Amino acid sequence: MSAGFETEQVETGLAAVVAVRDRRPDLILVASQLRDSTGYEAIEWMRANPDMREVPIILLTAEADKHVAAAASEPSARLRKPLSAAAVSRTVANLVK
Repeated sequence: MSAGFETEQVETGLAAVVAVRDRRPDLILVASQLRDSTGYEAIEWMRANPDMREVPIILLTAEADKHVAAAASEPSARLRKPLSAAAVSRTVANLVK
């Protein structure tokens, strides 16, 4: 439990898709680079599930984001690393109501 939320951490985009398939989370944080894919690919895979299309997804990126995403892989928000607790809290509060 973190800041009043249950959390689950996975290491790959495929693991994220499997984790969200069986339960609909209130919010997803995904890194821009994963072991098996980019964050954009993982977002696209998750958004392919109709039940996941409205779930807010925050993309965590280490660089200025130059990726032009297709609508299916567009995150709800982006946060640039290093992350601040205030920025994460503010973004989560704006997306999860």
